[in-house]
Amino acid sequence: MKYISVTMNMNAMDHLNFDNCIDGDFIELELNQDSYNDLLKSNVIKKLNSKLRINIDD
Repeated sequence: MKYISVTMNMNAMDHLNFDNCIDGDFIELELNQDSYNDLLKSNVIKKLNSKLRINIDD
């Protein structure tokens, strides 16, 4: 199982940096391993990171 969590804004990023997260700081998605592998192969994560200026990583 893989979880993708993306911060909602810069305040949420600050919360993450100081281990002080609150509800609503993240958009979270749960994927099974096969779905996650398919995303990696498709370069969707790389494209999302680039276009949205976010950092989805493993």
